[in-house]
Amino acid sequence: MIVNIELKARGPVPGLNIGPREMNSVIRETWIDVGTYWFVHFRGKHFTKQGAAEYGYAPRRGERMVESRAKGWAGTYTGRKFLEHHHTRPLVLTGETEAGSRGATIRGFATRNASRVEIAIGAPKLNFHINRSRVDPAKEMRTISEREKRILREQFESHFDRRVDAFRSTTVIVI
Repeated sequence: MIVNIELKARGPVPGLNIGPREMNSVIRETWIDVGTYWFVHFRGKHFTKQGAAEYGYAPRRGERMVESRAKGWAGTYTGRKFLEHHHTRPLVLTGETEAGSRGATIRGFATRNASRVEIAIGAPKLNFHINRSRVDPAKEMRTISEREKRILREQFESHFDRRVDAFRSTTVIVI
């Protein structure tokens, strides 16, 4: 499963004489920093009830009947999950997906037109989707909230500025 975070455009940096290849390298490295920040701070939240509420996950069958245990609840997805595995956490049935998501490959991409980060996590079961269901686990895992977007944008800008300042502080001597 791959999580993508994209930034549409970033204008030229005034007073910086840097070639396009070096600029793309700076942007790629910055995206890797942002992807790492997302992975460390926000990945685990997707497996909590608070995260499911914040990200707007689609309700699972029987989710609203947990407290009442109404007739037929034990036959629903949430009922079976609770009775067999003793929890009702989102995106988790046996714990295999959550455990698999603890490892990731984070890659940054940058061209002159766009840039993005890909976070590939080892949770292939998130890609299983029942066509008639509104539940799409892969899409839910890729979701980020408005608050997180703001934080990730701030992370990008601070890391980008730090990397650009490193270019400003270097001097090139032509012999």
